[in-house]
Amino acid sequence: TLKLEDQQFLGQATCVLSE
Repeated sequence: TLKLEDQQFLGQATCVLSE
């Protein structure tokens, strides 16, 4: 399982890639 911090980091990266 990913740490909460890792999930937040991946979430931000996904938002950037989506844009």
